[in-house]
Amino acid sequence: MAIEVPPLSTHKILFIDAYDSFSNNIVSLLEERLEAVNVTVIKIDQSIQDFPAFLRGFDAVVAGPGPGHPGNAVDVGLIAELWRLHDEYLLPVLGICLGFQSLLLAFGGSVVPLANPRHGIVRQVTSINTSIFKGLGPIAPVQYHSLHAVSGHQDGFELLAWDVEADNHDLGEAADNGNPDAILMAAKHRTKPFWGLQFHPESICSDQASQQLIDNWWVEARVWNSHRRAFRRNDACIRRGLEIASNMMDPHLDLANPEDLSLHRNSPPTNCGDLLCPSTTADADPKTHPVTRRTLSLDERNVLQICTLLQMEGEDAVVFDSEPHQRADTGEHSIIGCLGRTTVRLEYYINTGKVCQIQGTQWTFVNLNSYGGTIFGYLKSFMNARRAAGGDLRIPFWGGLVGYINYEACLETIDIRTPGHANKPDASFVFVERSVVIDHQHQQLHVQSIIPEDEEWVEMISSWLTAKIEAKAYRFTPIDPCVLHPVITHPDASSYANKIGKCQDYIRRGDAYELCLTNQATVDTSHLRNPWPLYLHLRLVNAAPFSAYMRIGGMTLLSSSPERFMRWTRPTLSTTSAAEVSTVQVRPIKGTVKR
Repeated sequence: MAIEVPPLSTHKILFIDAYDSFSNNIVSLLEERLEAVNVTVIKIDQSIQDFPAFLRGFDAVVAGPGPGHPGNAVDVGLIAELWRLHDEYLLPVLGICLGFQSLLLAFGGSVVPLANPRHGIVRQVTSINTSIFKGLGPIAPVQYHSLHAVSGHQDGFELLAWDVEADNHDLGEAADNGNPDAILMAAKHRTKPFWGLQFHPESICSDQASQQLIDNWWVEARVWNSHRRAFRRNDACIRRGLEIASNMMDPHLDLANPEDLSLHRNSPPTNCGDLLCPSTTADADPKTHPVTRRTLSLDERNVLQICTLLQMEGEDAVVFDSEPHQRADTGEHSIIGCLGRTTVRLEYYINTGKVCQIQGTQWTFVNLNSYGGTIFGYLKSFMNARRAAGGDLRIPFWGGLVGYINYEACLETIDIRTPGHANKPDASFVFVERSVVIDHQHQQLHVQSIIPEDEEWVEMISSWLTAKIEAKAYRFTPIDPCVLHPVITHPDASSYANKIGKCQDYIRRGDAYELCLTNQATVDTSHLRNPWPLYLHLRLVNAAPFSAYMRIGGMTLLSSSPERFMRWTRPTLSTTSAAEVSTVQVRPIKGTVKR
């Protein structure tokens, strides 16, 4: 009796994520290249009740890449269960990198370190022109691996492709000293529907032929299903399995009492944000806030003049300063936030589960359980209730949250717990409602407010800046660095070298493909009561397009960086559809994120 193949609209692929930075790119590649395919993602360490039965809800599985060694159960988790499936539960599986190594190891092969790990390297791969490589010829994919698989004599595999050193002499890469002359790049089990690739077809530098392998694998997977597998997919089975997996994940740690935190606040400042201060509250109605703006010619005004005239020295302030190093597309605007006594400030300490709203002398603790349990969920809700609207689209900032969030607060969102810092918030933001934005490219100055009916403040600040500058009321004297007298402590050279060696060991073992070693040098300027002069000196000796001075609630951050972490455009209507689209840019690249 012929087996009925389901329509395309019902095809489901399971992706098993081994905590790799390329996982989201692989999922995107599957969904973009394969017609009408829905990809479900689970982690290698999720607990699935009756895993073989759970797999009946899928047409195929992709076992992803990841750090570690395939011989360590904790590094592969559920991937290892795929190779032990009984015949009645078999389904097509594609292993990539770690998934490929796990496949070979499970059937008699071995996995050994490379003398010289390959990470981010494009090399030619030569195949035997069969199976998923049929008709492709040589391909040029990106390799990211410190280990390589060696086929056993009785492992039952058809070896499909190799990286042959003789084929790569003309690539301009450094000599692969110590590595084998031929490294296995792909294989297929002779009797089971298991395929594996050592390289990364999803990488942006892999050629189109490398990505075509995904199409070819899917064709072979569907052919195998149509001849060998009875389709008994059950969406309820998938949902139940995922529900059980979710419930069996490790719970959050106990939350500390936020009232016991040593929070403090100095006497409220008096600066431009206090002028004509309205009676706003931290809990705004969910509505848009129109932008009131007046545009002036910049003339001879500069960022330091404006900051001083707005009385920001020594007070809470936000300055994003691109003036020292202006370039097209980077460093076009400077932003000055005008803070006052009623400016809403948000503070968050990890492991507490609560965020503190501070406005003047009023302190309110908000439980994050109502916002998905994360600080990011709360910030999204906060801004949804306070949307600025109607401003000039050419101005990158109309008003909103400005502040910082540290690594520990980000790690908390993926259930990695760290001690945190008792003496300073892990996230701190101010809601900037009044601002001055300088357009260096067009020599314009914009005075803005998103406070309702705040025209009087906008006009007053505009007139004040004009009168003060024209009257030459401001004189700037460069700071004498000798008055800083900082005490600088550097990391120990021997300890630093040892840490570099440990990083190299981690990479050789396959635990990581790239590590950023961060050390701390302390610069003690405690004798300086006012950090503003230190910032003036920093921007002078290290002119950069993304400098910043932020003083929020007694915490001061100074920055002078050539890099912008992220930039995104405001939503605009697409030229090809009625949907709103935005462009996001990270430069340099910050890993891979879900699209």
